[in-house]
Amino acid sequence: SSTSTSPVRRSARDSPPLKGKPATADPSGVEPPKTPPLRLHLGCGAVAPAGWCNVDNALGARIAKLGRVSAWARSLGLLRHDWSPDVHVHDLRRRFPWPDASVQAIYSAHTLDQLTRREGEYFLFECARVLAPGGVIRIVVTDLSAILADYEKGAFPSTEFVERLGLSTERYGQGWLRRRIASYRRPPRRCLYDAEGLLDAMFAVGIEARVHAARLSRIDGIEEIEDADGAERSLIVEGVRTPADADA
Repeated sequence: SSTSTSPVRRSARDSPPLKGKPATADPSGVEPPKTPPLRLHLGCGAVAPAGWCNVDNALGARIAKLGRVSAWARSLGLLRHDWSPDVHVHDLRRRFPWPDASVQAIYSAHTLDQLTRREGEYFLFECARVLAPGGVIRIVVTDLSAILADYEKGAFPSTEFVERLGLSTERYGQGWLRRRIASYRRPPRRCLYDAEGLLDAMFAVGIEARVHAARLSRIDGIEEIEDADGAERSLIVEGVRTPADADA
């Protein structure tokens, strides 16, 4: 288990409960075979470890399913990563295709900050809807406070500020074709968070969360999915959906 130092956001009394469907017993009395718990990796990119349902809507994830077209795109350098064809393609701005309270763990790194504020609110609501009682959700975003602190210390000049915030795709668009598809290869950030803002966003959907250190998690095998170097420079929050959050 992980340790943390930040205050926890308590459940809102006026938050509507998120309903889940109770499991029904098999009338035959025969216990069905156990299936592995469903774990979602939302906005997976090219990191698609076994044991996770790896989900992305990027151009690369779509092209990877096209066989020869994928090989051609890689040969031209149009894909930044070697995408797995097993990635589940889904637009995370839309309703998730998984049932209520069906997921045991959710991990998402640098996806929430590529959504607008309203899209992000809906994304987190959907995460809470599909997360089972006792399930863990871990969200990683760019740490706005850290970027501002570095700027105030003179770590980089003002001319690099927009790029540091990730609001520009210019460096991913060298050449005519690459410029045209740059926003699809690496979407700019559309909403930035500090710790308080992200905890409040989790609180709004009924998830109690705390700030966590990189690779310290309730999720087993977190080291398979979380990049240590990238996470160290990011803001990480993790929460558990309690039974009270799921009760009708």
